[in-house]
Amino acid sequence: MPLAGMVYSAVLAQKRGHALQKIISEPGGVVELMIGTTNYRKEGLARALDRIGEVRACYSFVPYIAFRCQASDAAGLVSHINGRGRFYRELKAMLSVEASGTFSIPKIEDAFPKPKKKVKAEDVGSSLWNLVATGAYKARQYSCGENTNVAVIDTGANYLHPEIQPCFNGKKGHNFLNNTDFVIDDNGHGTHVSGIIAGRNCGVAPKTKLAALKVLNKDGEGSESAIISALEWCVKNNMDVANLSLGAPVASSAFEEMCSYAASAGLLIVAAAGNDGKRTITYPAGFGEPVIGVAATDRENNHAVFSNISPTNDISAPGVDILSSYLSDYAVLDGTSMSAPHVAGALSLAVSYAKKADLEDVLERTAQDLTPEKDDWDVFGAGLLRADLFMSALARSRRVAKALNERQSLAELVRKVFW
Repeated sequence: MPLAGMVYSAVLAQKRGHALQKIISEPGGVVELMIGTTNYRKEGLARALDRIGEVRACYSFVPYIAFRCQASDAAGLVSHINGRGRFYRELKAMLSVEASGTFSIPKIEDAFPKPKKKVKAEDVGSSLWNLVATGAYKARQYSCGENTNVAVIDTGANYLHPEIQPCFNGKKGHNFLNNTDFVIDDNGHGTHVSGIIAGRNCGVAPKTKLAALKVLNKDGEGSESAIISALEWCVKNNMDVANLSLGAPVASSAFEEMCSYAASAGLLIVAAAGNDGKRTITYPAGFGEPVIGVAATDRENNHAVFSNISPTNDISAPGVDILSSYLSDYAVLDGTSMSAPHVAGALSLAVSYAKKADLEDVLERTAQDLTPEKDDWDVFGAGLLRADLFMSALARSRRVAKALNERQSLAELVRKVFW
């Protein structure tokens, strides 16, 4: 494992331990845990846990159970796994107990992002600086995101908004807060993110099909268990890309393993680097290889002052003064929340045009270098997203592959004729 990977893995493990100790030391209240087990003993363990508290989710693809109980019972489970408890026999199937965190819209200076200004539909310009800077308009000569499915794991979306309405067909997504299909955005953040990905005026890939997966409430907060369930939904529903403009300083092994599983199943996962404005790690962007972590730049291609500097920053994209759909009108917002969907949109263009294999590698190789020096704690990652260079590189690869296939076909024809 690279040094940077060792650093953030060690930090994550330490924070998991601290979070769990804090939870079990609290005298009262309800807490949420991630219980590790094995797949073949998962259902039996879930039945046993239901006698103590509430099983929130029994995941299909990773051997974990999301569980809610009293803090005193959580302390008992920890004692049990350490060989000191006297709970049900079935609890021997427990292999680990971790705290399950609360995730939220990345904050800027301890405040949730609020619109810098509201914009009416008639005032939306035909050319937006962020789309020009990333080459999105030029990239559309190859694709506009046709036949690509992108999940927006966020506060929902106002799918009736004219900017993004064409992106939603039939089932609009799923609400993991109340297990319904009602995904209307009551915050605005998810609608803004959706517009950057696929808005007809503001979006990178305007013909992408979107699914709104609501995991955050009107205050922009939600549980880790809901986000993991949303990623499972993405795999089961054949999503191509998932955008997570959310984060927390701590995350469980279950979340990390779910990201790894989903990525291995072909899901391209994009996440915001976070808005603490310092050297720190935010998850899920901090998980490394299975997730594309996105930092923010401004109009001059400078590092946005709020954007986190992290060893898992893979690439940068515009995140200052970003215009997009917002509830009933339009708004300008700042944040790495706005940067991530630029990358999700570019990946949608690519998936529509080429095969998924090695897309992240090409994405990073075609980024515009913004700094001559890099270290383990990276400011820009590979550099600024350039959707135009990304797509032209894929076009060249496709032409080369076609030429090779034609040569092979000709060679095979010659062989059949003469041999």
